[in-house]
Amino acid sequence: MRGALSCVLGADIGGTTATIGIFSPSLRPVMTFSSGTGETNLRLLLAKAAQDAKGRGIAITAACFGVAGPVEGGKVRLTNAPCTLSVREIQKALGISNVRLINDFEAAAYGILTASSRDIIPLTRNKPRKNAPMAVIGAGTGLGKALLHYDAGTGRYAALRSEEGHAPLPVADDEEYALLQFIRKTKKMRMVCWEEALSGRGIATLYDFAVSKRKQALSPPELLVNREIRAASDKASLVAAYRKKDRLCKEAFSLFTRFYARFARTTAASALPYGGLYIRGGIAAKNPDIFSSREFRQEWENAAELKPLLAKIPLFVVKHTGLGVRGAAWHALNRQG
Repeated sequence: MRGALSCVLGADIGGTTATIGIFSPSLRPVMTFSSGTGETNLRLLLAKAAQDAKGRGIAITAACFGVAGPVEGGKVRLTNAPCTLSVREIQKALGISNVRLINDFEAAAYGILTASSRDIIPLTRNKPRKNAPMAVIGAGTGLGKALLHYDAGTGRYAALRSEEGHAPLPVADDEEYALLQFIRKTKKMRMVCWEEALSGRGIATLYDFAVSKRKQALSPPELLVNREIRAASDKASLVAAYRKKDRLCKEAFSLFTRFYARFARTTAASALPYGGLYIRGGIAAKNPDIFSSREFRQEWENAAELKPLLAKIPLFVVKHTGLGVRGAAWHALNRQG
């Protein structure tokens, strides 16, 4: 297309929401498209992005899709949504060959490389070490994790994906063991993974668990909140909204915060991310105060032998919810492998 503006396309396809962004070579956003995740929605969104870009005289030269699921052989089936995607169909829809499929947290990790001080909230005074490993974790529809490793040979960071959110949930006391049994019974599953407690649906489960432990009837205010939560499609947001007013919501979020700190500590111990441990996702961005709470700090430091190590790791909350899209676009521009 003669005289067209050359751009790259980045996409963040999560379990609930799909976002496509078209960026200039300097990563300036030019166009953005969003919809709910789903087989039909995703294809319509992709077609609209291609059509609107063409209508504005934009030539998409490369594309990268960060998708919430394991990518194998140029294909991915989303873990928490009934949807599949392949490199071939994206190539056909966009009319280009330079297309990459990566995990959504790989894209988020690359997004960290583009972050400014306006995009993040520091939780500690530690400064990131140059060229040190970094880690990105985040609870949303599911639970994600990726690492960034610096390659001295190329002078670049490379993202390493993980599916640790599907590893067994570790419990540490009688209350947490009771939660494990509660999830096994109510969800009819033998192996309970991290995601069942540390995700949006996990928050709803933790609230149900708090209700189940009550020996006496709910008070009238608690009953009103309970009815509202049970009727809501997004139960996690309501539990978060009421966590400072309703005792059961507070109990649920306290347990959620404890598991979040444990997952962060586990990541810190395994990755040694002296370049920074970044906590992202809508839940973190909307509730950043939980990461400076007593519950988080106590669990984060609840390992005597790791305490000196943990004290050196910079912690951040990512408040920019579009870093996954930008990270995918960055990877399209700086494609590796």
